[in-house]
Amino acid sequence: MNSLHCDTHDEMIAVGTCEVCGKPVCGDCAITIDGRIFCEDRLHPVLYNDMQELVSTATIFEMELIAENLRANGVDVHWFDVGQYGTLDGAKLFVKKEAAVSAITILNTLDLIDFTVVHTYGK
Repeated sequence: MNSLHCDTHDEMIAVGTCEVCGKPVCGDCAITIDGRIFCEDRLHPVLYNDMQELVSTATIFEMELIAENLRANGVDVHWFDVGQYGTLDGAKLFVKKEAAVSAITILNTLDLIDFTVVHTYGK
């Protein structure tokens, strides 16, 4: 089994991957809050706390399609290419918690839900 190395310090073994972007981080880079690991981007814990992971897709094209349609319908979105680090495949999209139900309704109405994995768990 291959060990995952920190994206910033490639000589260090990663202790985990960022909950938001999937970046592998070592103990020096990791920010741990309530048992969750985040990369050194200080916005990621805030984003994770204020927003909800809504959907994940297998491809960037699918994510861009979903993100643009949600934005066109007034939903603030943040998405990340989690495959760029080789730890996961595809992309993850976050919306404000209070917009989650509306966003799913929009995706269903536009028939864009079939190629996503919907995350309906609470934080």
